[in-house]
Amino acid sequence: MELKLLQGRNQQGMSFTSPGCLGGNVKTVIIRSEGRLVLSDVRHSDRVPANSIVVDARIADALLAREGTAVLVEAADEDIPVCEEISLSVSSHTGLDSEKVASAVSKRVTDLKPYVEGLILRSGQELRADDLRLTFRVKSVTPMSTTHRAARVLWKRLNRVEIEATREAECYNLCCVFEMTSTVHRSDISMDGRMVTEWQAALQTASDLLNDLMSCEAVALFSAMMFSSSVETFKTYDPDSGQESEFCTVDTPDVAKMLSLWMSNREKDHRGSPASPGLAIERALGLAYDMTRKNGLPTVVLLFASGAYSAGPNPVKLATVDPGQERIAVFTVGLGSSADMDLLDAIAESGRGSGIRVSTDVDAEAVERAVHDWVHRRTGIVG
Repeated sequence: MELKLLQGRNQQGMSFTSPGCLGGNVKTVIIRSEGRLVLSDVRHSDRVPANSIVVDARIADALLAREGTAVLVEAADEDIPVCEEISLSVSSHTGLDSEKVASAVSKRVTDLKPYVEGLILRSGQELRADDLRLTFRVKSVTPMSTTHRAARVLWKRLNRVEIEATREAECYNLCCVFEMTSTVHRSDISMDGRMVTEWQAALQTASDLLNDLMSCEAVALFSAMMFSSSVETFKTYDPDSGQESEFCTVDTPDVAKMLSLWMSNREKDHRGSPASPGLAIERALGLAYDMTRKNGLPTVVLLFASGAYSAGPNPVKLATVDPGQERIAVFTVGLGSSADMDLLDAIAESGRGSGIRVSTDVDAEAVERAVHDWVHRRTGIVG
């Protein structure tokens, strides 16, 4: 249901809707805005305007949503446990050393109570404390719900609060390769409590990686393509010259939005065709070499696929990275429980990466960790 967001004050994490909006039995809701998601307890009140939701100011901040923004609200069909332990990473808005900031915050954890009390926090969620000029990221909550990986914070019930420094993001180039055959249109992957198609889960995973790359000190490069029996490349235009290009800089949220629009507009054209991953991998590695030569950063080729191989050249052979090239790798993401990981693992091994099956958003986080671990090991290697 789409509702108009109205921003309240600190409401102990509670949101309020008018009676009849969601049904009287709904106690917890999912609120979505521009790709962001927050959970909230909810009550019904006659004082709330029709088709509106009054949210805690901290929830509005987490959603980056202004007064009057249209947000999507739905019931969260899951019991949310009370948090007993929470682990947070912290970074400064002013460039202070994160280790020193973490040490200082650890000595005064009770100061965090106004920023978290009453909220339902999800693993991976960000909390801004603008008055302290700090951003916290939820690394884990214990216990946590299965679907949303969330817990409700009641300060008096917290037994442990762990603070650590946010590790500075290490920069790399990213080339995403998306299968778009009929196979990946199955709605069998759970993301943020909803079942989505396999290609939509792939898009969300890629978008999350793009958002992370925006925090790098260096400017990363990005390219993408979709394939069936043919390969179609995501093209942008150089902002200075207007020249068409097959890769672009990751310095604005517009890149993820443009990618989403491109895939949504073009996915139907590939549905009825067989899968030829070899052609796409060959083209992707060519772009990977070009991107690493251009800015010197490591480049990750990320193949999102079902593992189907019914046409074209051998993808395992074409995924082979040139001997001596330590700054390029091919990772594979098997979409859904039916993905053929035997083929995808063989492709990843040939490309000196690794294969990961994704059936839930928890699995999607494993993709990010695998990529970051590989990049961390390659930092300082000259290509």
